[in-house]
Amino acid sequence: MRTKPSKPAQSSAPKFTIRMYCHGLGDCFLVSIPQKDQERPFWLMIDAGVLLGTSNGANRMKAVMNSIAATTGGKIDLLVVTHQHWDHVSGFSYAQQEFRKLKIDKVWYAWTEDPADELGVELQRTHSKAAFAIEKALHLMDDSSKLRQGITDLMTSFGVDGKKSVSNSEVKGSLDTEGAMKLPGKLHPVEYRKPGETIELAGVNFHILGPPRDERIFRSDPSKKASEVYEQPSGKVHAFGLGRSMGMIEAVDGIRDEKDDKLTRPFDTQHCQKLQAIHKHYPNYSLKSEEWRTIDNDWEGIVEQLALQLDSDTNNTSLVFAIEIPDSQKVLLFAADAQVGNWLSWHDQTWTVKAGDKERTMTATDLLNRTVFYKVGHHGSHNATLREKGLELMTSPNLHAMIPVEVEMARKKKWFEMPLDVLVARLKEKTKGHVAQADDPKTFTGPFRPSTELNTFVTPNRPLHVELDIE
Repeated sequence: MRTKPSKPAQSSAPKFTIRMYCHGLGDCFLVSIPQKDQERPFWLMIDAGVLLGTSNGANRMKAVMNSIAATTGGKIDLLVVTHQHWDHVSGFSYAQQEFRKLKIDKVWYAWTEDPADELGVELQRTHSKAAFAIEKALHLMDDSSKLRQGITDLMTSFGVDGKKSVSNSEVKGSLDTEGAMKLPGKLHPVEYRKPGETIELAGVNFHILGPPRDERIFRSDPSKKASEVYEQPSGKVHAFGLGRSMGMIEAVDGIRDEKDDKLTRPFDTQHCQKLQAIHKHYPNYSLKSEEWRTIDNDWEGIVEQLALQLDSDTNNTSLVFAIEIPDSQKVLLFAADAQVGNWLSWHDQTWTVKAGDKERTMTATDLLNRTVFYKVGHHGSHNATLREKGLELMTSPNLHAMIPVEVEMARKKKWFEMPLDVLVARLKEKTKGHVAQADDPKTFTGPFRPSTELNTFVTPNRPLHVELDIE
């Protein structure tokens, strides 16, 4: 059944329509940008994915892809793929047949995916080795281990299903996140975007905010002394170094080059060598009463920290952009899953646009002050929306927000603060209640329009998508 785009009430000002798909725990947005003297809008698609383990995940993504094709007539002008996580890219794999039917003019990736960018290549290599090390560790862990299940849940973001195999066919198989991420670029023309760029396209300005090209790309959590977010999480172990010291030597070796190996060590070199020797040569107690003395499984906790760090580091590679509407100077902010370091880096940049013979330069504060739509970062998690340098700067009285989340699935994964209650409460205050949460149709009120098309894969059924118009 073909889906017609919603027809809002007539107005003299052209409307930008933002559609959030409510298919599960994952992101997929469709934005229509009106074109002067043209009936057909410019269609922008952002991501298409659902978390691994979602019931009927493939069928959900096929329904989403068919809906997009019906709405756009099968033509996408720009597809933005923000970062390499399964809940953002799995639709390209799950619904590959349907996706291949779309005509796409251009695909944008972040500089982190550019094969000609030396820093990006090194970052990809590091992440790939870490992911392989974690999957290898899962192969060694007991199936019944609760810790193993927790690590497996974390690694679902990378398409790792926890099977006891680390063969290349498994790692690069049907659940390969990297393959799903790169598929659009294999089929269509690609551009790689860097922070600080402004691209004039379709009558609007695309300002590229992130990811950063410095060490802040590795900073996911707020500082302990002064939290930049709405709630301060507990500190985390420097997992790369500690994992290497405590016996995961073979698994994590090579994550960093030897030239900067000291940066990944939690102790001085001589102490790391002693720890390795102890792990290799300690007595192998056979008596049940002495099992508590062994450290055979101590490394398992380190694997969890390594998985957490890899997950956060990948979120921080998110391609973040703001769409500025020149006539009204309103801003639409799509933050993907950017975390603390990504957000902080925006404030070191400026963006310049031409206005006739003059140039106009703006800062992140300027853009945030004028933001009227915010795609809430990382499903509303604690470290993906900054406070003073983020949401509190969104001072427009016309601010609206959308949270792509499915709480039931988050709870199954034991992500109990997704979305974070205090963040949602503040969003509601800032937007005067105009926050649409993908799994809660009760929030599809006021300016939000739910579709008649249903997500039939959940009980009770809910709208497949919800829309918002911006004049």
